[in-house]
Amino acid sequence: MVEKANGVCMSAPTDKPDPDEGATMVRERHAGHGVADPTDHASPAFIQFVEGPATGLIQQLEVGSCVVGRGSTAGITVDDRTVSREHVDFVLGEDGVVRLVDLGAKNGTYVNASRVDRTMLREGDLVEMGDTVIRLTRRRPDANSAIARESKASSRSLLLALSPRQLEVVKLVADGLSNAKAGQTLHISHRTVSTHLEHIYDRLGIRSRVELVKLMSRAGLLEDGAS
Repeated sequence: MVEKANGVCMSAPTDKPDPDEGATMVRERHAGHGVADPTDHASPAFIQFVEGPATGLIQQLEVGSCVVGRGSTAGITVDDRTVSREHVDFVLGEDGVVRLVDLGAKNGTYVNASRVDRTMLREGDLVEMGDTVIRLTRRRPDANSAIARESKASSRSLLLALSPRQLEVVKLVADGLSNAKAGQTLHISHRTVSTHLEHIYDRLGIRSRVELVKLMSRAGLLEDGAS
């Protein structure tokens, strides 16, 4: 869930933590991505959330600073416990160049699978921060096509990385079975089903059956199964 995303993002970083926002959850990093093409600095710059809780959000960068993080002081706040309160700063210069600055994030910041402290971004570069992945693009994104395709691929990859038993539980839960019914079908106890779901939710970064069904639908696995 995106809690805040103003049209112009010019938030500056601050060292004051919010005690109510909790500690950053450490997560394993996702697989890397490909190398990008050179950037056209004369074109507008957009950051496009393609993976994580904020998937679908598009933000045009304005000249200045745009901090992305979990805390209330960030210019764009994302509900992702693997993201630090102030994780990265996207800085658009007067020359049209977008520079990325890691703000000391606990899980680090990766661009095309390489960890960075600061770097210049190019067209198509993928910025990975915890479970959230952001693409820089100079082409105005089409939320109904490009993001949808990326979202489906990312969601499917996440789900198919689960164990065979976890996938069985996911499919039964998505079909509407209770923990008890799912347990009977798989010949395991309802407590074991509950434990599997806890691990599944934690691994996928979700919190409920509703989110699980949405993820399954987005991945196209409700129609064609998990094979």
